[in-house]
Amino acid sequence: EKGLLPEAERHLRKCIKLDGRFGLCHCVLAELKRQVAENSEAKTLCRRCLKYTSDEQQSPEREMCQTLLKGEDED
Repeated sequence: EKGLLPEAERHLRKCIKLDGRFGLCHCVLAELKRQVAENSEAKTLCRRCLKYTSDEQQSPEREMCQTLLKGEDED
């Protein structure tokens, strides 16, 4: 599984490079970064995920981003 993470990251970054407003790419890459404990980058990607997706575009990764960033709005 861990051997596929760099390949997955490459593909997701290519997706973002091709269309930086395709929010689900940001969402999935944020989840990948969270899994490998790169939380700062995960939060940045989550902000973009929520910016470029709508409530109708529900996914487990988008929900993870909402949860990860939940406390930030209250600061």
